[in-house]
Amino acid sequence: MSANFDTINVVSGTLNIGSGNIYDIILSDTSGSSTVFNQNHKDIDFVVSGVDNYLYYDASTGRLGIGDKYPDAALHVIAPCANDGLKIRHNKLCHRRQNTFAA
Repeated sequence: MSANFDTINVVSGTLNIGSGNIYDIILSDTSGSSTVFNQNHKDIDFVVSGVDNYLYYDASTGRLGIGDKYPDAALHVIAPCANDGLKIRHNKLCHRRQNTFAA
């Protein structure tokens, strides 16, 4: 563990949770480092709770639910209102690349 605790138990650095050489959870506040969950590929679900909705990852199926704890597709979104939902947008016009195949 390379984390430092201050007098009010605030952690800075990297906190590794788990056992062995590969940790289950790595929490990092270091620039360039990732925060990692379920690095050992165990059947451990991941939940982020909110007031009215949540993010739920079902590790056994590899499905992600947004507003749905029982996703039945790779990405399952349930919005509280018909006007809320999924929005996908681009920021710039990208040029299409053509695939070329050698004979």
